[in-house]
Amino acid sequence: MGRARLPFSPADHLGLLLVGALLALGCKPQIGDKCTTSTDCSQVGDRLCDISQPSGYCTVFNCEPKGSNAAASCPDGASCVAFGADPSPVAGCENALGSTPYTRTFCMKECDNGNDCREGYVCEDPQADERFSAVDVDGRTKVCLVAFSAAAPDGVNNNVCTATSPPPDEFPEPPASGYGGGPDGPADSELGSAGASTPGSGGNDGI
Repeated sequence: MGRARLPFSPADHLGLLLVGALLALGCKPQIGDKCTTSTDCSQVGDRLCDISQPSGYCTVFNCEPKGSNAAASCPDGASCVAFGADPSPVAGCENALGSTPYTRTFCMKECDNGNDCREGYVCEDPQADERFSAVDVDGRTKVCLVAFSAAAPDGVNNNVCTATSPPPDEFPEPPASGYGGGPDGPADSELGSAGASTPGSGGNDGI
């Protein structure tokens, strides 16, 4: 009586493992995918879920330019964008230093057109719209982001960003201190006699 043939040979098992590995790689969350928690984006903690975006947005926070730090650079198919690069979207408030205390960088999904983005997102170059105050640190490109619904500032006074200090001769006079012979204070001679002995004060006149 011959041996019963096993349902799967070792080669079959190896093939199934390879197929499973490929499926796992294909299902790995990508930048821009929807999410509820950061573990939906990565099991090793290198990505987070930005729940401030519609249905969540898998991203890398505090990303750095590609080629500078592999651990913080964006993966293929994503670009690092710095938002809040200017203190204000008002014309004339550009920041020559290239960053502000409000600047935050995020990996954003790259796209060619709106069909590459999820519902609720548009394919746009954030650096082309001053309302984003954004700079693509990996080079100009389009990314999937939420459409800006607010109108661009128009006719807003930008003096807070462009005003200069008046010349010294236009500064107001400081208020009188009340000492040193000012209009409201005692004369220097009166101040100088404050330490003199008086009768009964323990000085020589009281001996």
